Amino acid sequence: MSAPGTRVSVDVQLGGPWRSTLFPTVEAASAFHEHGAVGWSPRRDGKGVEPLELTSEEWAVEPGQVISLKSSFFDALPEGAASFDSVVVMRDIPFFWDTRHIEPDSASRQQVASSAIS
Repeated sequence: MSAPGTRVSVDVQLGGPWRSTLFPTVEAASAFHEHGAVGWSPRRDGKGVEPLELTSEEWAVEPGQVISLKSSFFDALPEGAASFDSVVVMRDIPFFWDTRHIEPDSASRQQVASSAIS
């Protein structure tokens, strides 16, 4: 993934034991992401963010293990402000990104920023 000024690179090995401090099972992680599948993405014109929702009628995930992870976004945060927890992988399912036609207000932007680093 790349966006102006932001880079993410991740290598993942599929399978392995489930490890998470936030979710007791991979099924719990899957349910969380399925019901909270809206994210915020930088707009292509560079003026703010826009909501995107990952949509699939065949939602299915499997656990994975990180081999390497690099993120210019997280690298720019103060040390200890964010930590990696777990991996779920979706593959071989039909999906699409639904762009919602709403603009976040300043309170929503603050909430999104706060949740991204907590």
